[in-house]
Amino acid sequence: MRDFHFVASRSVLPNLGRASVTRARWGVLALALIIAVWSIWNLQSARSGLEITPLTIGTTPATVTRLPGTTSAPVVVIAHGFAGSRQLMEGFALTLARAGYIVVSYDLAGHGRNPVPMSGDVTVVAGTTQVLMDELARVSDAALALPGADGRLALLGHSMAPDIVVREAERDPRVGAVVAVSMFSLAVTKDQPRNLLVVAGAWETMLAAEAEKALRLADPAANLGQTVGDPAKGTGRRAVLAPSVEHVSVLCSKTTLTEARDWLNASIARTETGDVSARGVWIALLLVSVVALGWPLAGALRRLRAQTQ
Repeated sequence: MRDFHFVASRSVLPNLGRASVTRARWGVLALALIIAVWSIWNLQSARSGLEITPLTIGTTPATVTRLPGTTSAPVVVIAHGFAGSRQLMEGFALTLARAGYIVVSYDLAGHGRNPVPMSGDVTVVAGTTQVLMDELARVSDAALALPGADGRLALLGHSMAPDIVVREAERDPRVGAVVAVSMFSLAVTKDQPRNLLVVAGAWETMLAAEAEKALRLADPAANLGQTVGDPAKGTGRRAVLAPSVEHVSVLCSKTTLTEARDWLNASIARTETGDVSARGVWIALLLVSVVALGWPLAGALRRLRAQTQ
């Protein structure tokens, strides 16, 4: 009898273990799906109430984001960083559009859906830098020609792009303000470009030092978080660290987005605000949920494969 109980227990326990694992897989599947749907809903709802339309400028693909019915507003042109795309900068586009700006984001040559390769010598300003500046100039011209654009222009760039937008702002007198996120640029001087905001992630050690350096070109006694000069006169400069973020997550930081909006408002004499589209938590949850789906789906595929053999 003891042998019978021993054999029975050995046959039952593995089945119980498999049942527990199966229930756990179903639980993970359900939870991951709920989180994924919830994240997608929040990401999509951030776009609600805005007019988001495609725009092609020559061969450059772009997106225009604005409030419906906007009849007279400044334009902000947004340039992404190396290996990025306009989608990566959408948080800025949504935040600034809700504040009443007409926002044009575009894919730089060699990036995103831009069919033109990035060309030129990357080691000299007259090479790749000049090619990208010329592309930015064409995008700015098209943006200012949009219905409702009132002639005022600001530029915003991340990573590789701040050097492009800084240099373009210095040669284009229409540019009234620049937002440079994670900036490195040898073109910054004590008074150029006009109305420069530099934002770096607190974990970007070297770029945080560059932000402080750019600020102290205008005022050697200034510290991070201070504004020097007068944005209303075109002489403003400010440098800020976004807490607890690095080179990519700085784009989703509420500090970064709020500072960018408030700086443009101060430079262009506007007071509209609207919601800040800090979407980092929803993007992170969506990525986690997609990864979590791998465990239950892998188990289901193994069982399906076993049944077909």
